[in-house]
Amino acid sequence: MIKKIQNFQNSKWLHPTLLFIVAGLLFLLFTSRIGLFNDDWYLVFDGHAQGSGIFHEVFKSDRPARAYFFEAAYSVFGDHIIYYKITSFIFRYLSVIAFYWALTLIWKKKRNINFLASLIFLIYPGFLGLVVSIDYMTHFISLGLVMLSCAFTVYAIQASSLSKKIILGIFANFLGWIYLGLLEYYIGMEFLRIIFIYLVITRSSKEKFIQKVANTIVAWLPFALIPVGFLGWRLFFFENTRQATDLGVQLSGLFSSPVYTVLWWIANLITGYLNSALFAWALPFYETMKMLRLKELLFVFGITTGLVAFLLLMMNNDWKVGDDQNEILELNDSNWRKHSIYGGGLAIIAAILPIIIVNRDINLNGLARYTVAAAPGVAMLLTALINNLASQRVRLGTVGVMLFIASAAHFGNAISYANQSEGISNFWWQVSWRAPQIEPGTTLTTLYPLTAVSEDYFIWGPANLIYYPERQDANPVKIQLPSIILQDNNLPSILAQTGDSEYSKRGNLVHTDNRSLLVLAQGSPDNCVRILDDAAPELSAIDEQRIMLVSPFSKKDRIVVDEQPAYPPELIFGPEPEHTWCYYYEKASLARQRQDWNEVIQLMVQADQNDYGPLDRIEWMPLLQAYVATGQEDKLAPYVSIMMDDRFVNSQICPLLEKVAAETRPEDLDMKSFLEETFCK
Repeated sequence: MIKKIQNFQNSKWLHPTLLFIVAGLLFLLFTSRIGLFNDDWYLVFDGHAQGSGIFHEVFKSDRPARAYFFEAAYSVFGDHIIYYKITSFIFRYLSVIAFYWALTLIWKKKRNINFLASLIFLIYPGFLGLVVSIDYMTHFISLGLVMLSCAFTVYAIQASSLSKKIILGIFANFLGWIYLGLLEYYIGMEFLRIIFIYLVITRSSKEKFIQKVANTIVAWLPFALIPVGFLGWRLFFFENTRQATDLGVQLSGLFSSPVYTVLWWIANLITGYLNSALFAWALPFYETMKMLRLKELLFVFGITTGLVAFLLLMMNNDWKVGDDQNEILELNDSNWRKHSIYGGGLAIIAAILPIIIVNRDINLNGLARYTVAAAPGVAMLLTALINNLASQRVRLGTVGVMLFIASAAHFGNAISYANQSEGISNFWWQVSWRAPQIEPGTTLTTLYPLTAVSEDYFIWGPANLIYYPERQDANPVKIQLPSIILQDNNLPSILAQTGDSEYSKRGNLVHTDNRSLLVLAQGSPDNCVRILDDAAPELSAIDEQRIMLVSPFSKKDRIVVDEQPAYPPELIFGPEPEHTWCYYYEKASLARQRQDWNEVIQLMVQADQNDYGPLDRIEWMPLLQAYVATGQEDKLAPYVSIMMDDRFVNSQICPLLEKVAAETRPEDLDMKSFLEETFCK
């Protein structure tokens, strides 16, 4: 048995197996808890509304090649989110294996060094978006294809027969056109191909640097068809209707203000380089760790420590002492560190430069995906720098710190996304309990407790999947429940109650009307969703001020209370949550809107019998109003001290209860007197 283990440790399968284990832990451990995010919402809804063919309309403006992948994926996977995640995982792992293969073809006797570089590429924490299962799927497909194309390029350069070179070259070019069709800003990775070619030529040549460069250019020419062919199509044949990806529009600043534009490019190139190579190992770790609860933090540190200890043990057994003096060196092999440092550094610059030129920042927040193209260069650079350190112990320690930071960032990010996903799912389950149906044309707005709402389809996507998932024949797809996000440019029109808005984007027609606004409020994940009423909004002290600001314009009567209830599809939103306090609160709020006061009391009493109660006092309002409506002063009395202790609730409770009393018991002087002496004094 021991001999078999030793044989496996020395086999060519050891490193791919280790990389697969690490990838599986980092990217799949929490995947069953993570649902849809961001652009996933409108992509899935569009698939529902018109089938997989809609994706040609969605992507025709900027990346038409993506439509074929999404069409095929949605035709096969449908709403089974897990399959999109597995696809992303496969291509992410493929990108790492292709990188490892390419390095092994270049530095054949440095398996351990190649493994370290591949491991750094795998765990690179600059972008943690593998959890966004559908929208970023083609990002990882593109990454896998570009690395595979580069590996086949190296293989073709080293092939002995002309026919083999031609076949491999054609395949590399084919993969190159596909990956650029999916994601054009990866074009800077073409320089990584040139670096790989140069490294192959350098290892088999004693000529001077200039001659090596010339030989590299000659060897690269057959593969120049990739960027040249793509740019020719993109610039002269493809009609780009999206400004953000239109090269002419983005370069207009260079001609109108060349000095300023070039200086801006240089500044952003420097910050982008630092963000990609250096700060990516600090900021994502900090941002994810602060999102975790203590229990989650301890779990992350525990599993990360175990993973890092395992990897360091494996590497310690493999690594040689000193500068690899025990390995068989090939021609010019002593220069590999220099080549890796210069090559990796140039690959980083080349990867981020096209993104800078089209006026995008390389940051580690909303635009962290732009660092992915630089990750192979970062891996080469850092691997060489680590191997310049004095001793094996120092090298292992440095690797251990990097592994811990990156792995903890991935684990913490996955847990954070799982919490956010469960929060969004619970939010919409509660909405479905509260609102059996919502009138078409209602404009929704909300703020999720854990997740930023930066696009309107973060709201209308899930809402329409629940209430209006039926297939449409219209093109573009009409969004029956539009939404508006609570940002500064929208607030004035909401407050003034003026102005409809209509736009068509990526195959969707969205028409909003601020006069048909419905505000959904949830102050924290532990509180219940409240559908606010313009006549009597019930606000929590923890509601955001933007929610408070628009609450007087929420039209509760847009809810159709007597329809058969619409339920969230479980494939997307997960199974229905346990019926705890919020279930009873939502059903009681619905009964209150129907003015079925006895049903309100029955639901609340049942919740109390099951030991469920609110964390926020404002959620007692349906019960208190029901007691008012049914004239039960004695049942109200125990709640006086409870409600009056909360000053924010205290400021609302009197008019809320008096309004119900005036509507349901206008001649009940005893109730009026009771309210005046208790809640309204």
